[in-house]
Amino acid sequence: MPLSGARIQAVWSLITGCRGGFLLRLRHRPEAAHDAFRVATDLSPSFAPSHAQLGATALELGRPDEAIEAVSRAMRLSPRDPWSFESLRAKGWAHFAARRYEDAAEYAKHSVATGRSYGGYNWFLLATSLAHLDRLEEAEAALREGEK
Repeated sequence: MPLSGARIQAVWSLITGCRGGFLLRLRHRPEAAHDAFRVATDLSPSFAPSHAQLGATALELGRPDEAIEAVSRAMRLSPRDPWSFESLRAKGWAHFAARRYEDAAEYAKHSVATGRSYGGYNWFLLATSLAHLDRLEEAEAALREGEK
């Protein structure tokens, strides 16, 4: 199916919305980035990365429940995403921000179980969540794993 002018404009708007959102996040402008990702999700409701980034910016803005909703939507839209560990970790941090430490620890465990992480961040989330639950021995073990 050939792309019409309107379709090309819609695709371009989606791409520039996501790109703009990333650039705004890098420039420490989460509110503007959130708006850009909101536009991207409105333009293409089935584009999982824009929902994931909308969730990330909601978390940066201190809106953990909005973050969980957006990241959950991204995960439903792309259930086999090779970057699912990022979404699991984001949901964990959102629960942590909402002081739901048990839920945060569970999402951290799921993220750890994927075997993917950068710099041990999944383990750090797990350790921090466990520490808030006064499960200090488990927290220390998680920290040691994250340092490997």
